[in-house]
Amino acid sequence: MANILLVENNKELENLYNLNFRVYLGLDPVSTSGLDSAVDQILKENQKIKLIVTKAEIEGQKIAQTLHEKMKNENLNIPLLVIGKIGEELESDSSTLSMS
Repeated sequence: MANILLVENNKELENLYNLNFRVYLGLDPVSTSGLDSAVDQILKENQKIKLIVTKAEIEGQKIAQTLHEKMKNENLNIPLLVIGKIGEELESDSSTLSMS
């Protein structure tokens, strides 16, 4: 199974997304609720993240932008699906899709 990283701080939405990823897509989601834990998951050597799904912002933190910058710095090419409005830099990156 492919791994997907879900960054979501609302437990009910997290459960809904994870159920749908498993049942309809056959994916194995890994969930985190914030930026630090998401970065830790991405940088783990044994994690094979194929897609990151996140809100643009969580509790005032620009999660999507920061994850994008961190992945660029680490030379990681993981597609990013962003829920919400994103900035110009993310819009111009072909590995980022925004749903606002």
